[in-house]
Amino acid sequence: MTLGDAIQMARQQELDLVEVSPNADPPVARMLDYGKLRYLYSKKERESRKSQKSYISRCVQSLQAKLS
Repeated sequence: MTLGDAIQMARQQELDLVEVSPNADPPVARMLDYGKLRYLYSKKERESRKSQKSYISRCVQSLQAKLS
């Protein structure tokens, strides 16, 4: 499929054309809603930060218990 055809299809479906693997031969692209993808990634990142903070606080609490 040519680049022009891919861009046209993405516009018709109101999606974004995102290049997944630029170094491949031929380059690989996907049609997706980029705003939704960014939202999902940021949501995952926030969840992982929450678990990190609770792990750190548990370590600090156990260290304080050992010192007292």
